[in-house]
Amino acid sequence: MNPGANETAYGIDGKNNDCNGTIDDCSPLNSSISTQIYCNASGIMNYKKEFNTTCSAGYECLSNNCTSGKCAGYLCYGDADGDTFGNATNTTTTANATCPSGYVNNSNDCNDNNSAINPNTVWYFDYDNDGYGNATNNATNCTKPSGNWILNNQDCNDNNSAINPNTVWYFDYDNDGYGNATHNVTSCTKPSAGNWVLNNQDCNDGNNATHPGATEKIGYSYTTSDGIDNDCDGITDEKCDTNADCGTNYYCSGHTCYKESSTGGYTGVVSLVDPPSDGGTTTILKEFSGEIPKETEGLTLTLNFGKNASGANVIATVGNKTSKSTANVNGTVTITLPGYGQGEITISKSGCKNLTKTINVYAGTLNITKISGEKHGDEFKFKVTTKDGNPVKDATVEVYGQTLKTDASGIVKTIVKTIQAGLGASSSANDYKGSTVSFDVKAKGTLKADVPKKVTQGDTITIIVTDENNNPVPNAKVTINSVEKTADANGKIEYKVTTTSLTLKAESEGYIPSEQTSVTVEAKIECGNGKCEAGETKENCAKDCIVCGDNVCDTGENYESCSKDCPKPADNTLLIVGILIVILLIAAYYFLVMRKKKGGEEESK
Repeated sequence: MNPGANETAYGIDGKNNDCNGTIDDCSPLNSSISTQIYCNASGIMNYKKEFNTTCSAGYECLSNNCTSGKCAGYLCYGDADGDTFGNATNTTTTANATCPSGYVNNSNDCNDNNSAINPNTVWYFDYDNDGYGNATNNATNCTKPSGNWILNNQDCNDNNSAINPNTVWYFDYDNDGYGNATHNVTSCTKPSAGNWVLNNQDCNDGNNATHPGATEKIGYSYTTSDGIDNDCDGITDEKCDTNADCGTNYYCSGHTCYKESSTGGYTGVVSLVDPPSDGGTTTILKEFSGEIPKETEGLTLTLNFGKNASGANVIATVGNKTSKSTANVNGTVTITLPGYGQGEITISKSGCKNLTKTINVYAGTLNITKISGEKHGDEFKFKVTTKDGNPVKDATVEVYGQTLKTDASGIVKTIVKTIQAGLGASSSANDYKGSTVSFDVKAKGTLKADVPKKVTQGDTITIIVTDENNNPVPNAKVTINSVEKTADANGKIEYKVTTTSLTLKAESEGYIPSEQTSVTVEAKIECGNGKCEAGETKENCAKDCIVCGDNVCDTGENYESCSKDCPKPADNTLLIVGILIVILLIAAYYFLVMRKKKGGEEESK
């Protein structure tokens, strides 16, 4: 029994032969040690399993593992996906230590149809739900943890779903904030050299005055045009985009300025024509135009078509209802729309071409707001109102895969159990234009698993799972050396330490998992058990570590107790006799001197 001993050579004897602190340990895991013994998944020797009720050909009945006629052999598990982890429900038996092709000697696979899924699988958290995981937030587990976990760690920014390995960056040579569609790079991170942006809307990347939203050099006088499509709308030197481009007493139609008082945003043209009697070509005498909007809120609409539309008839039809009005001398008409929904407006005048436009009429645009809810598991409340702030009852709200109806206060409630940025809630209701709101669902917190500062092998320790504010997290899952344990209502786990090291990772639904941590385990010193184990010395445990026969005469040993280590003391008998003779001679001399001195004194008297 010493640190260099081969533990497996002694078989299962209940002893720590190699002095490493573990009884009957072995390696490699899940391997055969002998015809009778195998090394299990925890690195401890066990006798091989019994599986037959009678001895079959090719199997050996082991004397120390055979009861009631049962025989021992090797149990193998099917490995359909070839990832070296077996399926517990697909077994076969063999008399050979090596499993047949397609089988392995462990049953640890949770998905034998996918070689990427096994106990060594690393899952990565995908906070922004863009399909790419965070390399620093991972969990090693056979089954997928709850939440947004995926099998890749390629995200470089897990807080922005627009940034991932498929992101296309566009070079912005003129630095106007708009990129060149033909000069791009697909990369998770923004290229370091040069100006790169996330849009490709520039139509001239050599001119920073040319981009979407720039001012087109236009004018009804045709004197300010520059031959360039300044605003990147596909039209070069258009003479106008809106009435504001044309100046006073001019209006814009078909990118052309016409001299006529009008209001902005016109979308159609009505032409006053002179139909020839012979059916020949129609001659356009005058033109007037006006805006008929695609959408409007409310039931009253004012349109301006210019003076040439004076007296024109305007008809509004919504559903089965119709309302009519007539343009005044300035070509302006105010008409009451007959209902809500999709309809059309037609303007007509004798001798003129009719203009008809489809229109959507709304009572107003809904406003949806999140009024409560922040984290995973919270009750999220949304309120739907009109633009005036009045609640809308029975509005439909689509949120988190659910379709809900608002109550009399315009509110819906739902429990949201996810961690994700940029979720959406949309609202709709009859006669109203819908709206949406974006919101984030945060994690309840970030977990950590606390262990005692000093951990000794053989101890039963308390592991406490808390959040970043040290609040205990009940029922959290903690993976300890690949074995999952569940915390109690106080976030605690009692765990007996049998190994020389610990790895821990805590998880719980709604929380960001803890980082995987490693804990050093000190060897347990049991002085007096007859074993000089790791951590014991001659000084702190003489009972176990001072051994007669190690060629060292230790403190407490002597020739009588350990003649193997301690030398025989020298024979000092003659020396002692000599010393005694010297002492006697000195005493005799002293006696004679004193006697002679006394005799002399008597004679002198």
